[in-house]
Amino acid sequence: MVRESSGLPLTHGQSTRRSRPGIFLALVLAGGCGSDDSRGRRAISGDVTLDGRPLGEGVILLEPRSASDPGMTVGATIRRGSFAIPRDQGPAPGSYRVRIYSSSGVQAPPGAGQSEATRRPMVERLPSVYNTRSQVGVDVTADGPNRFRFDLNGGAGS
Repeated sequence: MVRESSGLPLTHGQSTRRSRPGIFLALVLAGGCGSDDSRGRRAISGDVTLDGRPLGEGVILLEPRSASDPGMTVGATIRRGSFAIPRDQGPAPGSYRVRIYSSSGVQAPPGAGQSEATRRPMVERLPSVYNTRSQVGVDVTADGPNRFRFDLNGGAGS
């Protein structure tokens, strides 16, 4: 038996009438779950070329430029020169440093005391000015299309 908050029993007609607004409100609020983002994330996308050709594959990271920036680090895989990050995984509006990596598919040579069988990192094919020493930046805006293009030069200073 269903009871009202006062403890009195409700008849079927009463409980149905009283619960409809509650069910409607619950459905409206549930429908908003997932779409409400208190961080204001934005979808971003773009293209990456290397020496005028689409970068076959790689990774792009966007890191907030400063510790006081409210943004968060986000990343995506680059495939056939394109990348996309959906809104629910995207960055909040702000200024970001961009780091782009693309493996050469070749292991680094063995160091002193290492054999060919020693696991070693892959050689990065992009100059460090695009990744570890990157000063490349973008501004993600609340109202922009947030589509970016990065034209990389394989001969850029490492």
